[in-house]
Amino acid sequence: MTEEADPANRTGGEADPTFRPGTWLRKQDKARTDGKLTQQQTALLDALHRHAETVAG
Repeated sequence: MTEEADPANRTGGEADPTFRPGTWLRKQDKARTDGKLTQQQTALLDALHRHAETVAG
């Protein structure tokens, strides 16, 4: 098994074929809860959640 990137640094696409967005988001939320994200990473995660809610309707 290959070494998995830190949840805050996944890229997706061809370079990261095992990337799963839902799993990534859950790991990001846990990292935020555990205090492992910077303020900027937390703001970006919040913006991503808002965007996902908008797209999902």
